[in-house]
Amino acid sequence: MTRFPACLAAAAVLLLGCQSQPPPAATPRPSPTATATPLLALRPPADAVLADADLGLPRTAGRDHLSAAEAARDTANEVLALEVYSGWGWVEASTRTWSGGGRQAAETVLLTLRAEGAAKAVDAWAADAARAPYAATDCPASVAGLDQCRIGTAGDRALVVGRLGAEVFRIETVGMDAPALAGKQASQMVAPG
Repeated sequence: MTRFPACLAAAAVLLLGCQSQPPPAATPRPSPTATATPLLALRPPADAVLADADLGLPRTAGRDHLSAAEAARDTANEVLALEVYSGWGWVEASTRTWSGGGRQAAETVLLTLRAEGAAKAVDAWAADAARAPYAATDCPASVAGLDQCRIGTAGDRALVVGRLGAEVFRIETVGMDAPALAGKQASQMVAPG
């Protein structure tokens, strides 16, 4: 029976010894001056697409909230197009066409899930700008503020493709100043803050 009180005494010493240990060192906290990089606020495609006044031509057609499946239906190979568009992370698009006096323009503004998907869309559409009859180059310096921009020209025809973050645009023109329209489009994409 003498072992029981001895065990209690040993347990009490052990317990008191554990309690007298200094607390563990505090883990370092992030600096209060660290700030997160602000995310780019893009406008929805329906708000980002060029306005009729930007073109000076009557609008002949337009669609908003266009899904990947709806856009794929307008292609020759719907199944392949849907697979490609899904790979871009297609969220929605808006389209417009304008025409008058021998001049015309068509635009698509596409919102994707991620900038990587938008870059894939630019690559695909920029390949169109490099295909005959077009000769492709980087956009002029007057088209500022974009992450990517390519223009293909052939006489009075042009195809401009640009990206800002997760949003992409494609503008095809005949008889118009495509770089000027691309510059307007670039400024239209950022939401007012």
